Amino acid sequence: MSLVDQLVVDDFWFWQRDLSYFEKPKIRFLRQSYFELRSRSGLYGWSTYTNLNAQLGDSLLIPQMTVSELDDDGDELYDHVTLRLKFRTTEIITGVYALLFFEVQFKEQLMITLQTPVLIQFIGPDKMGGLGYSHVGWLSLYQMQPLVQGRKYNEYNVS
Repeated sequence: MSLVDQLVVDDFWFWQRDLSYFEKPKIRFLRQSYFELRSRSGLYGWSTYTNLNAQLGDSLLIPQMTVSELDDDGDELYDHVTLRLKFRTTEIITGVYALLFFEVQFKEQLMITLQTPVLIQFIGPDKMGGLGYSHVGWLSLYQMQPLVQGRKYNEYNVS
């Protein structure tokens, strides 16, 4: 959802009216991420950034990763992103932290492209009852400051 600010003119009087509209943006997973797994005996991690992996040393745990982006309604915009990671460990995982990066592009009322991080956190009891974890969620974006309709915002654009 994006908030659009419009000026309305009537008989030489100007007033500001806030107008909101829904736009299904083009969202793309950039395949840039950082994952951290916590267990009773320590911390394990992995990232798509090689310099972060080098800093993890013996705590580096490289997963098997698959990403699928699905367009259910055929409008050429992804409706679902499924990210699966399989870490090979015998540890019982008590916490999961994931930092994922997405590109979001609006083009109907606003012309803006930006990158946004999404942080997923889960901390469970010491005995979660298994080595699997699944998370399903919705991503909502809220513009804190009104933007003028039809203007291109280069200060936010990343591409």
